Amino acid sequence: MPVVALDVMSGDAGLSVPIAAARRILAQGAECQIILVGDEAAIRKELAKSSGNANDGDKWQIEHTNQVVAMDELPTRAVRKRDTSMRRALELVVEGRADAAVSAGNTGALMGLGVLLLRVIEGISRPAIAAFIPNRTPEYSCCMLDLGANVNCSAEMLRDFALMGSALSQAVKQKNNPTVGLLNIGEEAHKGSETLKQVADLLQADEHINFVGNVEGHAIYGNADNHVDVVVCDGFSGNVALKVSEGVAAMIRKMIHDALRANWFFKLCSVLALPIFIRLRKNFDHRQYNGATFLGLRGVVVKSHGNADEVAFAAAIQCAIAAAQQKLPQIIERYAAVAAAADSTVTATNEEAPATLSAQQA
Repeated sequence: MPVVALDVMSGDAGLSVPIAAARRILAQGAECQIILVGDEAAIRKELAKSSGNANDGDKWQIEHTNQVVAMDELPTRAVRKRDTSMRRALELVVEGRADAAVSAGNTGALMGLGVLLLRVIEGISRPAIAAFIPNRTPEYSCCMLDLGANVNCSAEMLRDFALMGSALSQAVKQKNNPTVGLLNIGEEAHKGSETLKQVADLLQADEHINFVGNVEGHAIYGNADNHVDVVVCDGFSGNVALKVSEGVAAMIRKMIHDALRANWFFKLCSVLALPIFIRLRKNFDHRQYNGATFLGLRGVVVKSHGNADEVAFAAAIQCAIAAAQQKLPQIIERYAAVAAAADSTVTATNEEAPATLSAQQA
């Protein structure tokens, strides 16, 4: 049974949201245990506000801390604080008392502490932030990475992102041999920067990655005809694409909302079309996709949106449970080990080639 350490003190909404989300997860019958990390007095006060099966003592543990990482705090300062709820949640994973940690706090601080405490998996150059992007057809939702952890990326780093994204898609979405696309300004092989061309060559040569080539931005929301399971990009491009997508979605929702209330006739039409809007809202509810996984660390770390509500935070917890159950870090370790072995073979072959030629010439 996975044990999840929740940093309940971080985020915009305070500890009421993560505790309510944990209650929701347990009430739904999730097989897990929860460690609430933060100020014990405040946690017990919040727990006392309601009762029920989700409040049973065998499901809850409390780990007391005195400090909190502020949302605007510099990561370099946050990592030096020794008794924060964020740090302690990660330490519980290091100690083996928890299988995953979830926080809605400062992203930079969480990544910095994750690298410091959990360390990076051998063979992985840099951790990345990955999330599943909503799609009009749920089974086509794709894993996209990096979403902001690494602004400048080398070809080798992007190759590692492809490995880790494939592992996440396999573990959480049960995708067999997931397809991988490289985000670019065109599908043609000659498009993009020199780094992207180098990455394409690396991915094409890696028989353990199901690389389908360059993809454009619309493939993130593709259907059966242009769908990929994993979209790889640098953190700058990924974060911009994500925020633009969120902005467009918000704009469309607002435009529909305003149009349906423009006059009495449109209001009547909106009442008649209410079942359609309910279905659309359910399918495109971004809250069910909340939870970005920090890939490349020697433990499961999931970042929730800072302003997540109960439903969204519960989705982040569920993401952590799934990753822990599937032993995601171990899957990535196996992917990385295979890639390292392949690289060693290629390097040895290249080094031996001149010697063989020299012997022949002699």
